[in-house]
Amino acid sequence: MYITIIGILLAVVAVLIFFDKEDKHVELLIYIAVALLMFFIVAFRPIGIDKDSIMYTEMYSDPDFMVEPTFKWISSISSLVFGDVRGVFIIYALLAIPLKAWSIHKLSEYSLLAVLIWMGHFFIIHECTQIRAAVAVAIFLYAIRFLSEGKKKKYLLAIMVALIFHYSSLLYFPLVLLGNSSLSNRWKYFLYLAPLIGYALAILKIDFLDLVPIPFFQDKIKVYQEMKDKGVMAGDDINIFNVAFLLKLLIYYFLLMKYEVIKDRARYMPMMLKIYAFSILVFLLFSFMPVLAYRGSEMLAVVEIVLIPYLVYAVRPVNVARLLVVLFVVAVFLQDVFYNNLLLQSVS
Repeated sequence: MYITIIGILLAVVAVLIFFDKEDKHVELLIYIAVALLMFFIVAFRPIGIDKDSIMYTEMYSDPDFMVEPTFKWISSISSLVFGDVRGVFIIYALLAIPLKAWSIHKLSEYSLLAVLIWMGHFFIIHECTQIRAAVAVAIFLYAIRFLSEGKKKKYLLAIMVALIFHYSSLLYFPLVLLGNSSLSNRWKYFLYLAPLIGYALAILKIDFLDLVPIPFFQDKIKVYQEMKDKGVMAGDDINIFNVAFLLKLLIYYFLLMKYEVIKDRARYMPMMLKIYAFSILVFLLFSFMPVLAYRGSEMLAVVEIVLIPYLVYAVRPVNVARLLVVLFVVAVFLQDVFYNNLLLQSVS
């Protein structure tokens, strides 16, 4: 039933994107309505419907559990106001969804296409599952405009806030070196070569455990490695040629090739392409450790929400571009739900 509700909402939005709305206020109202429904879906979901909610229940009951400070603060508020763990899910949804919805609206001129991509993938892996990461990612999307405008201090301050929601936000700090100016030839060469370099290094199986200069991050990676070695965690290396990743790579290269056609109409395209390239690199370089590869790359790949709708500037007729976005969303949604089993069919 839970999966059906999300599927129906996805289908409704997928149909609506094919209707041009002369009044932008109508599109905005639809966007707000969809965001509200997404809030209710995650805030009041059955505990156990996703892979992490039972773990959060255990963390809520164990004050000594090692986790970011914000989870403990939110747990205390939940206990005081709601009396049980339900408040944790409500509060995280209140923090993540409005901020992410507002940020996406500011970053994208195609809000319905953007919310379709959000709901078909990142909504499931973040808001429905990794609720701490969901808030961190929302803050990151909010901070991207600071980065694109050269307001690096504000960007770093925002990422410091994201860090106390999820430690994986450490990945966002190096991005302060990026800018949103038009891509130079050097940047274009790098963006074309980055995935190829990543593949070469992944095939060579270079272990980056000793190359991460942050002690906390090194310790966490070693813990994952020990769990993998003991069989506690899935230990098989990732198939770096899997269909879903190759599909994303195809979209990345297509948008990069169409950069000159799109750039004047897509304000944030240079920034989005750079960040997306780094998400691809993270996936490939840490492919020896599936948890890190997937979680790290998805923390950066969230820019897909803004980047993929740029297809409407490069593909004609425009309805073909919209159809391509829908097909992409259907593919990743089916993979998340029926292959990766991120949402369970029933609750025991």
